[in-house]
Amino acid sequence: MNLRDIKEGDAGQILELVKICGPYVAPYNVYAYWILENYYSSTCKVVEDLNRIIGYVSGMPSVDKGTLFIWQICVHNDYRGKGVATLLLDSLFKKAKEYMFEKIELSISESNYASQKLFKNYSEKNNLKIIEINRCVFGDITEIVYEISLT
Repeated sequence: MNLRDIKEGDAGQILELVKICGPYVAPYNVYAYWILENYYSSTCKVVEDLNRIIGYVSGMPSVDKGTLFIWQICVHNDYRGKGVATLLLDSLFKKAKEYMFEKIELSISESNYASQKLFKNYSEKNNLKIIEINRCVFGDITEIVYEISLT
């Protein structure tokens, strides 16, 4: 497996990966992923195996908040439980510290217990403090916003 920054030309493969990783991660049009590969490549990571993208995480820096926001993370079903998500997060958290962000924020659907467990376990394993800072309700969907302190 190979971990790297996303690069020009990855948008289509990322979209296809996100489509099969539902229901909690929602696919957007290919243009959204083109924006990531062209404007956020240093804070978006992929893992490849046999020349295909099998894991992806996107981090979007917020100058206004001084934080790195994790927009999406997904791992192909065949590779879950094999450390791919941890590899992606290790790389992204390292980059966040290099850019001197003091915290990471992310939102997780209230019913996405697997993702909640991933981030809580990751934070605990790395001695990071994770707290719930907000709940956003969009119709019948509730997103929990978490903050992970990097200091």
